[in-house]
Amino acid sequence: MKRTVDGMGLDCGGLSLLAALALAAACSGSGSDQAAAPDAATDVAADVAADVAADVAADVAADVAADVAADVAADVAADVAADVAADVAADVAADVAADVAADVAADASPPEKPDPLSDMAGAVSVLEHVDSDGKLTGSAVAVRFESAAGEVPETLVKEAGGCRYYKAAAMKECDPPCKDWTEYCGMDAACHPFPQRVDAGVVTVSGLKPGTFTATPEDTFWYTVVPDAGGDLFDKDSLVTVSTTGGDVPAFEVTVPGVGTNVVDWPVNYTLADGKDNEFAWEVQGDQATVELIIQTGWHGAPPTAIIWCAAPDAAGKIVVPQEMIEMFPPAGGIGLFQHPCWFQRVSRVLVDTPFGPASVSVTSQLGFSIEHNM
Repeated sequence: MKRTVDGMGLDCGGLSLLAALALAAACSGSGSDQAAAPDAATDVAADVAADVAADVAADVAADVAADVAADVAADVAADVAADVAADVAADVAADVAADVAADVAADASPPEKPDPLSDMAGAVSVLEHVDSDGKLTGSAVAVRFESAAGEVPETLVKEAGGCRYYKAAAMKECDPPCKDWTEYCGMDAACHPFPQRVDAGVVTVSGLKPGTFTATPEDTFWYTVVPDAGGDLFDKDSLVTVSTTGGDVPAFEVTVPGVGTNVVDWPVNYTLADGKDNEFAWEVQGDQATVELIIQTGWHGAPPTAIIWCAAPDAAGKIVVPQEMIEMFPPAGGIGLFQHPCWFQRVSRVLVDTPFGPASVSVTSQLGFSIEHNM
């Protein structure tokens, strides 16, 4: 059905829902009602527009709120993730640093000190010989590395007051006998191969007064040191560094402080006196040295029959050998074939762990002397 408004033909049934609502009054009355239709349509349109605007605004606000919430959540998550990552990284770094420090400290710990009589599995020795007034009589730089430490053919009998008393251990017999020239019968009555020289690469000794010394291994790994050492090598303020390029013995570098000289006021032909403690004093040098006293007797070609070995810090100023050890010591002295020497020495020593056992790096001022006892 068609109706007209202001003379225009409009198909009310064919209008859109929005137009139909806006023109509802026009399509549902006649006469004076039709005259009021434009105002009614305007009101309806305004209401519809307001409703639509409100709906759109609500939808937009909801969408914006959702987007903002998502953006804020993403930003917060990113910030939290960054903070967590930073914290974790810091914690991990701290843990790793602590672990590394602990490992380094463990690696840097010196190997256990062997028996003082041990020949050890290697040695880099910087040595000066002096007389009782501290005057230099000779010097040397020596290098060796071996496949095993030598056995100690002595038995510890007594220990007191910083001193140890050893006597020669009973020789063992191996059955079957050991191979000539390549094996020896050990203290466990078993055959063992003689230690062989091993390679530690080129050895450099620096920080000495004459300059740097270099030791190069030969084909059989015996070392030749150049230049020849013959003069004053060090004093108590020296810092001697030994480094190796590595071989059978891995490369290493250590620094050893120098030592002062030996100045003593007791005779270098010393008579051990029974009935009392025996005192060996020295002039304190104010260095970091350990002072060692080695009293031994016996003849070349066999282990010493008895050894008194004592040690004290430089600051102590003296070593006192207990009366009991003096009286245990066998008769000694007189003329013989290459009697084992006695030594009074101040030494600065660092031990280096190797696959073959501890090796020593040492700086030593050494005084040789002889003894007599109950002769």
